[in-house]
Amino acid sequence: MRKVNPGQMTVLVVDQNQPVHVLVRSVLRDLGFRSVVSALDCSEALETFQRQKIDLVITHCGHAAFDGIELVKKIRAPGTSSNPYVPILMVSSQANKGRVMAARDAGVHEFIAKPFTAGDLARHVTEVLDRPRPFVRAATYFGPDRRRRSVTFKGPERRQAAAEAIAVDAAGQPLGAAGAPSAAPAAAPAGPAGADEAGGSPGARGGPSSSSQD
Repeated sequence: MRKVNPGQMTVLVVDQNQPVHVLVRSVLRDLGFRSVVSALDCSEALETFQRQKIDLVITHCGHAAFDGIELVKKIRAPGTSSNPYVPILMVSSQANKGRVMAARDAGVHEFIAKPFTAGDLARHVTEVLDRPRPFVRAATYFGPDRRRRSVTFKGPERRQAAAEAIAVDAAGQPLGAAGAPSAAPAAAPAGPAGADEAGGSPGARGGPSSSSQD
């Protein structure tokens, strides 16, 4: 576990719904964040992300062609993004399995279903900042390790997965099983962000409702 100083971090909040902005800003302020930047859509958010240093992204999913999923993919592109390792939380009123899986595969850390309470958001923010997961680089995925618990597995599939994906730290260096730099690859990740491997709830429900559908 690591401790961060929220007062020295900048958070980018992306949502077209003003009540959501008010709630998120209130929670962030209570957690000690002082620098919060807002964007009403994902195009504006990407411009902001490229223009200044962002330490945490909280984005809606959206319905436009360039939605939250595409925004996450742009941010997670190691060759072009200014910070592909930034923690990302996604919120959405449509928390169906397909939406959660798409968000997970794009590289989000956590998926939070609307409506959510201030406590729900605070818990997820604290989780991604204080308990960072190693990143995984594979042929079709770059993002936080999607596994929620250690699973012992033997067989050729595991060896094949290990050859395709490696865990890396924030400097892009391979990580061993204990988190130390190592040349040994890690097994390919599995399981949705914000949900357990058995298909658990992607986010707590309850609390203030949003008039936005996303």
